[in-house]
Amino acid sequence: MISLALTFTLALVLLPWGTAAASAEGLQVLPLIARNPQGHWMSHFDVPFHVDADVAHDRPVERVELRLSRAGTGEVVATTSMNWAYDNGGISSYMSPSMDPPVGDYEAVVTAWDDQGRSAVSPAYRVRKRLNASLVDIAHDRDWIDVDHARVTFTGRLVHKSSDGSQHPLSGFVVEHQSGERTETGADGRFSLTARTTSSTVAIATLARGQYRGDVAWLTLELRRRPVRLSVTDSETRRVGDKATVAGRLERRDAGGAWRPLGARPVKIYFIGGESATPVAQAQTDDDGRYSAQVHMPGTGRWDVRFGEVQYDSWYEPATAGTAVRNVQHPTVIRNLDVGPEPVTAGSRVTAKGEVARPMADGAQAMVVGGPVVLQFSTTGHTWSDLTKGRTDAHGRFFLHGVARRTGHWRVAYTGGTEGNASPTTPDAAVTSWADRVDVKYRTAFASLNASPEPVRKGRTLTVSGRLNRLVGSWKPAGGATVYVYFKAKGSSKWTRMAVVKTGRGGWFRKGFKASRDGTWLATYKGGLTDLGVWSPSDYVDVR
Repeated sequence: MISLALTFTLALVLLPWGTAAASAEGLQVLPLIARNPQGHWMSHFDVPFHVDADVAHDRPVERVELRLSRAGTGEVVATTSMNWAYDNGGISSYMSPSMDPPVGDYEAVVTAWDDQGRSAVSPAYRVRKRLNASLVDIAHDRDWIDVDHARVTFTGRLVHKSSDGSQHPLSGFVVEHQSGERTETGADGRFSLTARTTSSTVAIATLARGQYRGDVAWLTLELRRRPVRLSVTDSETRRVGDKATVAGRLERRDAGGAWRPLGARPVKIYFIGGESATPVAQAQTDDDGRYSAQVHMPGTGRWDVRFGEVQYDSWYEPATAGTAVRNVQHPTVIRNLDVGPEPVTAGSRVTAKGEVARPMADGAQAMVVGGPVVLQFSTTGHTWSDLTKGRTDAHGRFFLHGVARRTGHWRVAYTGGTEGNASPTTPDAAVTSWADRVDVKYRTAFASLNASPEPVRKGRTLTVSGRLNRLVGSWKPAGGATVYVYFKAKGSSKWTRMAVVKTGRGGWFRKGFKASRDGTWLATYKGGLTDLGVWSPSDYVDVR
């Protein structure tokens, strides 16, 4: 059921309805409206009224006429011409003379004619003329309310005021408080109504009944808001994105001055970073006034908890509580590290490349631009030495170079801090990449290769000999190396392995073969754990 006060309010704002209008093309009378002498629209009139009409037209309007009839009977009470008021871009406004018919329900219809004799008729408009009903002598037993003192008793009278100034009581009318509580007026028009009042502005209302219109009395009380206090704690966080628990208690002071839990109330949690406040969560207090929320740390800053922002609470004052500032760091990560070439020749340059990223609290990743990075080396993977320093480029990438002198592990360290595009208030955390092992191998070379004698007679012994050296600071004999001897016959494109020999302590090797045909001889060393492989020069032998 819609309450009396709500029904009365709706009656004040809803426009009356009517039947469909009859209009000529280019000429239309828009829906009508009736107003009191002060220009206010009303649902029931107890004073003279006039009717306003807007006419849309594409030709000059010659005449506009109002016909007022009793509702339901069609009896014409008055017919009058309407006066032009003003024009607004093809819509002219007209106003009727003041009318004051007897009590009853009426329908107003407006007809407009243009200079070509075309006519248009407005929708029928319902106008109700009633006697006045006035709420007078309104009083209340307290001038203020608070959460513990909200029930107020309202008294007064409902009367009809005659033209001679006398007042006549109206009995049996429903009087309603805006909360929905209601009573009826007695034989003397008096009423008494006790209701829970939650607003400083109070409406006491009656609806139209019979030949009388309704009325509303507006009252103002002092609303005393109770003090509230709010506590807050947070769990320790060290890095952006860490989960923190923000918790505390909401309490209110009662009439005796004691602090009591304030349950079933929302609180809003903000993150304060620098000058900005960002809402991050909302929590509800339990019966003991306690609240708790899980939040992710977005940067260096503090948590601010506020009561009174989620929804207006007229009973209590707003409250705010904040934590101490948490100094945290942005986590960082080194991605896609690659150190090469691999293996590398001793004394040659290696290049470490990759990129440094900054995972954000929302799951996105930002690249670290202009961040300081260091190339590090270790033979054991435990003790590290800094070799080369540099910075990431505009895409967060780095390219660091070092000289490989022995087999070992390479890695890149980002030293963090506030340099580059890092936040000045939330520094980047330092991070170290995984280690990439690079084998360093020594260059080797055949100092000589000789197939002799040459020319050689067919069937005689042909000796292939040579010397293999290793570059370890300087060129030294490579003893104990496995050397493969190959032969390619004249006119052929295929190499055939002829022998496998070992070099001596001086790096020399020697192997004899039975000469059978012309061709080219060479040797190869395929490398080892510490050596790079190498091919010897070739030697052509003429067999006769």
